[in-house]
Amino acid sequence: MSEHVIRAAHEHLSAKYGGDERHAFVADPHVQTTAGGRSVVRLQQQNGGIPVFGGDMTLLVDGDEVAVLGEVAEVVTGGDGIPDVSALEAITAAIAHFVAKSDRSVCQVRHQSLRGRKMPVPSILGSFPFPSRPTMFRLGRADSWPAAHLVYYLENGAARLAWVVRMPFRAQSHLVFVAAGGEDKGRVILCTRWSAGARCFGTVFSWDHTAAPQRVEFPLPRADFPHLLPHPNSAFVGPWVTLDRIAGNNAIGFVNNKESIVQAVMSGGNLEFPPFAPKSVQQTLLTTFFYCNLLHDFFLMLGFGETESNFQLNNFSSPKGAKDRLEIRVFEAKHANLGDMDAKDDGKPPRLSLGLAPNKEPSGAHAELVIHEYTHGVVHRMVGGRLGTLWLIQQQSLAMDEGWGDYFAITLRNHYLGTTPNYNFADWAGAVNFRTASYDPAVQRDYGKIKQNTPVTHAGEIFAAALIRFNELLGAKLGDGEKGHGIGWRAVIESLRLIVPNPHFLQGRDALIAAIGEMEHGNLITSSEALLARAAAREGFAKYGMGRNAKSVNSAFGGTTSDFNA
Repeated sequence: MSEHVIRAAHEHLSAKYGGDERHAFVADPHVQTTAGGRSVVRLQQQNGGIPVFGGDMTLLVDGDEVAVLGEVAEVVTGGDGIPDVSALEAITAAIAHFVAKSDRSVCQVRHQSLRGRKMPVPSILGSFPFPSRPTMFRLGRADSWPAAHLVYYLENGAARLAWVVRMPFRAQSHLVFVAAGGEDKGRVILCTRWSAGARCFGTVFSWDHTAAPQRVEFPLPRADFPHLLPHPNSAFVGPWVTLDRIAGNNAIGFVNNKESIVQAVMSGGNLEFPPFAPKSVQQTLLTTFFYCNLLHDFFLMLGFGETESNFQLNNFSSPKGAKDRLEIRVFEAKHANLGDMDAKDDGKPPRLSLGLAPNKEPSGAHAELVIHEYTHGVVHRMVGGRLGTLWLIQQQSLAMDEGWGDYFAITLRNHYLGTTPNYNFADWAGAVNFRTASYDPAVQRDYGKIKQNTPVTHAGEIFAAALIRFNELLGAKLGDGEKGHGIGWRAVIESLRLIVPNPHFLQGRDALIAAIGEMEHGNLITSSEALLARAAAREGFAKYGMGRNAKSVNSAFGGTTSDFNA
């Protein structure tokens, strides 16, 4: 099967670029498959046997139909592919680059200087007689083997020959591009992070805030995430910590509007954030950073990705909309609402602010509060797309925004709590009741009793309760609670794509049912699963007065009529 797909990809490219050695491609033999059943073939462009940096392509193959993602690099070279700088000279230049201070003009990610350290002299372990001249080196530790090979690097519309040197350090590896010819031969023209080589750990408050903090890994291993329906976005899950501090591609931490300097240290071959006092601002920030990164990956795998304007410093599929990783700001002062989320427009960093509860409990130490606020950012970026700035301004629409936040907060926390669910929201905050009651199934709520002066958060409890019951009823019907959550979460995210401007609760219900149909159409769920999901949605909403004969005059409060028939 893979050979057939790769052959089809090559035939497609040959028909378009055949006979031009600048447009030769080497295919990755590992063919992936999308949720829609299309084959994903990744190819590397080469010129004279030397890879072209930036010429990688992806082809989606579906029978005879081929879609091309990416662009072919137009290679204009003035050389013969023979470097004026040796591989040994290139790695020497790379070492010199790291001994000096990080150069912002060429460094994509700031790195620490090795100034003052005695660096070992590199020696060649082996090289291979290919046009790209791959070479392995020994540098100090027996397990530290830098490598180098030639590429064509596109600069100012022309392709120049360069060495790519991979420098493996204990915490992470870097790629250094060194000019292999020209007047500036031997100069570093690009330095970027390649991968994290060390695991990173820290101690954070658990999903059960009454329990002691737990040591966890940054990032959380994939096996510890909920079982979700497959989504192509899963390929874009990346590291959480860029260097050794509370900062990465998804989020960066601040304390009282000042960037945090909380750092991890090497311990036993791993990066480790040191222990902090339980209610200290450092511990709160570390816990919040953990949950925000977990939520980035969780929502990414549900469908809130780069196309939907998620929060990332660097995007992987396109540079558009990047430079907007989440700014986590933890304050040592009371916050009237415990926290708030300013999603901002795509390309501008959203801001999550968290303070102290009335009883001085740090709100960022509690998972459900962080999830609720983070979900506001997801909703505001997804509903209506980049142009939908006025889609959630009516009373019921605002209440739905609060309801989506509580829905994800309660269901995700309960997934991790397992057999001991917790339906309370912010009951740890002191005398102030931020919700009228628990989300326990026994608590009654009525859509028809929303009054004109009902607080938005209190009205939102009705919408949230219906969604929570939807997940649970679906899990019961399937005989698999985890699967109920997995289908439920995905359906709710898909419903955000289908929602009308300034919806009322009943339109939110209808969008959810339509989303289930979309999932069935895309073969994400079977027809029998879709049937059960639609029944669970109708029953969940009917339980709180949003049955099939319920009515709403418009999206304001005060004009609602209940119906409890599914």
